[in-house]
Amino acid sequence: MLNHCVHLSDRDIELIAATGSPVVHDPTSNMLLGSGVALIPRLRAAGATIGLGCDGPACTNGQDMIENMKYAALLQKVVARQADVVVAEEVFRMATSGGAAAVGLGDRLGRLVPGFLADVVLVDATGPHMIPMHDPLAALVYSARAADVDTGLVGGRIVVRHGEVPTLDEERVVSDVARRARAVRRSA
Repeated sequence: MLNHCVHLSDRDIELIAATGSPVVHDPTSNMLLGSGVALIPRLRAAGATIGLGCDGPACTNGQDMIENMKYAALLQKVVARQADVVVAEEVFRMATSGGAAAVGLGDRLGRLVPGFLADVVLVDATGPHMIPMHDPLAALVYSARAADVDTGLVGGRIVVRHGEVPTLDEERVVSDVARRARAVRRSA
């Protein structure tokens, strides 16, 4: 698996496609760090598998896949100066089946089909920012927010219910992380 791929030659793209090496696109990280823009349309045209990632929190200040889908689409549109260069359906595929394939799980994750892992996110689409909804997939990619996630299932098990994580004490975890971050800053 290759990550970022913001400085590729024509030969690099040929090799990626020829070897079947999947690429993970991290637009939020690339924009924040000013490192460059992945050549998604050229990689796609060459037949590369493209997944979508959030990189690490140190590079993005967050791990918001919904936000990342939007940025993946918008960044490519700006660079190409073409509104349909990367559309919502493609970005959604990069975040789901493309991401699963990129990490070697494309045979059991990333699609809602019998025999695949039941990883599902239910999004509340009733907020004003989601209306009017002409195209549900476009609304998810361009309008939804992480806070719109109502329920999340991993392997068929509920891990988020009505925006809350029932398996942990979120207030305690946030407090502990903040305390540890302060300790790391002091020691640095």
